[in-house]
Amino acid sequence: MSVTTGRTAWKKQLTVDRRIVRLLSASTYDDFPGAIREMVSNAYDADATEVNITIDLKNDLIEVTDNGNGMTPEEFDFFLRIAGQQRGKRTSPEFGRQRIGQFGIGFLATFPFGKRMQVVSSARRSDVRFEAIVPTERFMQEGQRLVDVEDIPIQGYEVRGPRLLEEHGTTIRMIGLTDMVSGYFQARNIVIRGSRSTVRAWEPLARLEWSLSEDLPLAYPSESPYREAFSDLGPSGITVRLNGKELFRNSPGSHILENKAWESNGISCRYVIATDWKSINPSENRYLKQRLRNVGIGTRTSFGLGLEGRAYSRLHWLTGEIRILDGFDNLLSIDRAKFIDSPEYDQFREYFRSRLGYFANHVETISEAQRDIKRQFSDSRAAEVGARRDVVGRNVEKLASRGFKVVSKREDQSSRKASPVSIDIERKVVEIVEDHQAFLDTISVGSEKIPVRYKAWEWEAAKEKFPAVRWANDGAIEINTSYPLFESRRYGEVFKKVLVIILTLAEKSNSPQDLVSRVARQLPEEFSGLS
Repeated sequence: MSVTTGRTAWKKQLTVDRRIVRLLSASTYDDFPGAIREMVSNAYDADATEVNITIDLKNDLIEVTDNGNGMTPEEFDFFLRIAGQQRGKRTSPEFGRQRIGQFGIGFLATFPFGKRMQVVSSARRSDVRFEAIVPTERFMQEGQRLVDVEDIPIQGYEVRGPRLLEEHGTTIRMIGLTDMVSGYFQARNIVIRGSRSTVRAWEPLARLEWSLSEDLPLAYPSESPYREAFSDLGPSGITVRLNGKELFRNSPGSHILENKAWESNGISCRYVIATDWKSINPSENRYLKQRLRNVGIGTRTSFGLGLEGRAYSRLHWLTGEIRILDGFDNLLSIDRAKFIDSPEYDQFREYFRSRLGYFANHVETISEAQRDIKRQFSDSRAAEVGARRDVVGRNVEKLASRGFKVVSKREDQSSRKASPVSIDIERKVVEIVEDHQAFLDTISVGSEKIPVRYKAWEWEAAKEKFPAVRWANDGAIEINTSYPLFESRRYGEVFKKVLVIILTLAEKSNSPQDLVSRVARQLPEEFSGLS
């Protein structure tokens, strides 16, 4: 049986607002990932479950193939006729997906990047396949000259055959790539310190992969905690491959801080706020990604938090995703890069500003408490001058205020005997070995380890011969916590050590000159890391 039973040629026109063509004419190579995203979005709206993107620079070709519903020649005619206007049905015919596109400019977004576009499509349950050639280069030129683009023909033909009833899907090829595509793949003139901290410094194909993974309705990676957090919202339903590599959604942040629902005034959403307990990199992964119909809207945002007023030192540790389930459909800008301001969106923005502010303080409190506890047991020069048990106790209280459970054990009961304080951030548990030897306050001078006690006394009193450190009757050294130099979080421990060295060497010295000599010899040994 023959595949086709006839071939019919035809000619169509593109009906489009000339202003949109002029807008596209101003495109730069930075818009290239957006054009590929639009092609995949069209495939998603057409109920595709598989999309394959091929970038073939050697042969001057980009191809996007999907197994979606496809189009009949009449539907293609309608597609051309309403480009730039709002679409009709909001759900797809086969799977009932909430459509991504609503303005019909996705097709036009590819025009600046190829000299010609070939469209091949066969509709589900149709015995017709068509092929059309769109002279995209002419549309861009005429759009700039303000000539009526309807005068530019789109040539094509269709074939019929019973076997075509079993086929469905669309292939779009950009042929004869323009300078904007080569500009995207050759642009390597950005020199940035710490280059891996920004996507802009990545290789072009890696940048394209990141951009597609940021906005498309893809599945979460298997190891991502987002996968479980949003599992009740259902699968994405589409697999996208770039040059044969399957893409997964960007879901930065290995630890989820909050996973909740929020709704108000007809707006409902689900969201995750997450962290890596360090700066989120690349920097474009910081803050919250807004998604409408499971598709990314614009760049990640802190909703203006930290740009004015109070600074948040750990804001760049935060990331996450907002899945908008209802509302905002009529507030989306034509390029889907942002939402238009409205009272509803203002309330939405303020809510997430407050959540980001809360968690910026939250991670700062926890990370600083964890850091300060570690410093007390590591002989860090940045340790706080004070009794270890007191300093640790204050920081454990901070952790408890952030929801941590505090567990006290004896050394023979603990599974972590090597550590006096263990902090499990995932489980939010602090384990303290109360009788651990590391809680004993001592100071080492040379090979000698001397007991230390922390007290407070009036250091400026005229009768006080030892304003900072002194010997106790039992041979311990007393440290004056009221001494101003010891209050320095950066150098307090250094000042303490220097004064203790002077105190211990003074009784061994025969003269002031001998003391200076002994101290000068001892300091390089005690502070070798500073040289």
